Parts: sequence; C-alpha cells; structure tokens
Amino acid sequence: MSHLECKYHPYAVLIEDSHAGDMVCSMCGLVVADRVIDVGSEWRTFSNDANAKDMCRVGASENFLLDGGDLSTMISGPSPSDSRQLDEHGKPMYRNRRNISAPDRVLLSAFREISQMGEHLNLPKSISDHANLLFKQVHETKNLRGRSNDAVSTACLYMACRQEGVPRTFKGDSVISF
Repeated sequence: MSHLECKYHPYAVLIEDSHAGDMVCSMCGLVVADRVIDVGSEWRTFSNDANAKDMCRVGASENFLLDGGDLSTMISGPSPSDSRQLDEHGKPMYRNRRNISAPDRVLLSAFREISQMGEHLNLPKSISDHANLLFKQVHETKNLRGRSNDAVSTACLYMACRQEGVPRTFKGDSVISF
C-alpha cells in the first residue's frame, strides 16, 4: 500500500472518516483517499485482558469437558428424496441433528442440571464450572454407575461449594434438586 499524504501539506495528520470511507487532510480538508476499506475487526479487542472473551474466532464455544472438545461436524443428513423423511405437509423434515455419544449426552444433561441449580441458588458460574468438572471426574471413574444423576449432580454442586469456600447445607441443596 502506498503512503498517503496531502499534496499541499505532506506532514499534516490525516483524519479518517469511517462513515464516508475518506481520508481527509487536517490542515485544508482535502480528501486524500476515498472509499477506504477498514479491514479491522468490528469489535474492540483488549489483548491485555486475560478474562475477556477472544472475539477473533467464530463458531460455537468449545467444551473441554466433553470428548473431543465438542468439535464435531455433520457432513450431510438423509436424502430429502426419501419419502419417510417428509412431514405431514410433504416438506422434508429437519434431520440434521448432531449425533451425540451416550456419555456426552449424560454429561450435557448433568451440566444443564448443575447450571439450573446454580442459578436457582444464585451461585457464581465458577462454582457451577467446578461442579461440572467434579461430575465429569466421577462419571469417568464409573464409581457411581447406577446412581441417580440428579443426586450425583447435587452432591457435586455441594462439594464445589465446600471446596470454593461458599457455605451451603446439603439438606438445603438437596431440596433444590430437580
């Protein structure tokens, strides 16, 4: 890209009019360049803020508690010409749902329940995230197979509260269990 400058004031500061797409000389008002394209992001980025979301990527957020980080892709669904895939109006039914493995389905259900209980108890998201991690650890060890996921979710939320130093009573938390 060539260096832009005013032909009458080469050392003047150029002002960018982003609405019109012009570069204007600050001394005389001469339009030095028009139809300038802004290639920057449409949002503000704070690279020094470690807690901020990184908006320079697109797509669904990754969930590292699920197998594969929840990065799955559906290439194609059933053929629309298949007559069994039509609704009562003769239109193709939506069948392009993601196939979620059984263990991930259990985890997602438990995470949803933990999140709902945490919101009902007005707990910070960090405690719900900690409870999700505890549930995943319990689920992977398979020590509590056959137990109610509701009870295990409640216990994980209670343990997360204890480990994070938020006083809760197990009796009070078990009443919240859906």
